[in-house]
Amino acid sequence: MSEKLLEKVFSIKNDKDGRHKVVRVLGAKLKINKLDIDKYQYDDKKLSTNFYDRVKLLIKNCTPYYYPEKKYPLRYVPEFDKAVKIDTNSIRNFIKYNKALKKFYREFDVKSLENIYNSLNDNYSKEMYLNIIVHRLFDSIKNRLPLYYGLFYDYLKKLEVEASTVTNVALPEEFKIIDLNKLGYKGKLLYSSLGAHMQFILQQYNYKDLIKVEDNDCVLDCGACYGDSAVYFASMTGEKGKVYSFEFVKENLPIFYKNIELNPDFKKVIQLIERPIWSDSTHKFYPVIQGPGSYVSTVKVSNSYECLSISIDDFVKENNIEKVDFIKMDIEGSELAGLKGAYNTLKRFHPKLAICLYHKKEDLWEIPQYLIKHFPEYELYVNHYSCNYTESVLFARAK
Repeated sequence: MSEKLLEKVFSIKNDKDGRHKVVRVLGAKLKINKLDIDKYQYDDKKLSTNFYDRVKLLIKNCTPYYYPEKKYPLRYVPEFDKAVKIDTNSIRNFIKYNKALKKFYREFDVKSLENIYNSLNDNYSKEMYLNIIVHRLFDSIKNRLPLYYGLFYDYLKKLEVEASTVTNVALPEEFKIIDLNKLGYKGKLLYSSLGAHMQFILQQYNYKDLIKVEDNDCVLDCGACYGDSAVYFASMTGEKGKVYSFEFVKENLPIFYKNIELNPDFKKVIQLIERPIWSDSTHKFYPVIQGPGSYVSTVKVSNSYECLSISIDDFVKENNIEKVDFIKMDIEGSELAGLKGAYNTLKRFHPKLAICLYHKKEDLWEIPQYLIKHFPEYELYVNHYSCNYTESVLFARAK
């Protein structure tokens, strides 16, 4: 949008200090930083690789889109057949753009984001990282993440499930027994269709076959929940591999054990450790029960129980583990603490990493920055495996 057009729709005049524009919108007087208008005039015909230019362009392109019925929280996934409309009002679009850009500079560590963006090892990761950042800048869904298209839903419909016949296990309503043989794997899984789709079809802990679990790998499955990731890793590492699954929420364990029962070939491969991963092995925590979103708290809540943390370094040392090939972390905001507790393990074994980035917005820069600072021998990649802000994963491997 040119400044001449802005002057027409906004009635813009220079302020006395020369640093601001006085803007009248429908009779209301607003004061907008002159630089904000300059930012909005980014020429999208120039394919800049500059991080800030790319962010501005993506914000600008997303701004006009909206869902007409109500505001959708970022975690919610609207029905695919819901119409998405375009706001052609230049005034509203400029204000929304300006609001998103201010949020970017005010609430995000932009210098760290720029450094991480430039450190990512391929262009795909860089573009995905930009999309994940911009998705969080709006109050409602404006930036469709890559999976929110028809292909995702087409694959989901093809996922065949059998009616669950499980007894004596408290199940979420959407859980079924899924035949993994139909997906090219071995065994069965008690899980939701959507969860199985992400784990076994999208393979959310496999980055383009560059970073993945391989035959005979030793895997640390941090945040095992219902055992879906344990079954996936065991199917990849085989009978000679090992999967150490960390899950401390007692309410999740009946389904975990049922999934091991459904896959007897993996009983010797998968070992459960009922302790939360942390930076040390001395913290007393209390679980806040939210199913797969359960997390640890230092404050005891009603009907909770005490559990003692464990660090990866202490676990590896105490159990005389001779190699660690792959570490996955989906531990509801404790990923950075978990990595700090794995410092010696990473230096010694250089395992492949798949670390979730989405539980807190700060994770987007704090986790990659920690790896860049302390483990410069690692190269970094980013991918995303859902239709909303969840399931962003940072991948890393030693160069």
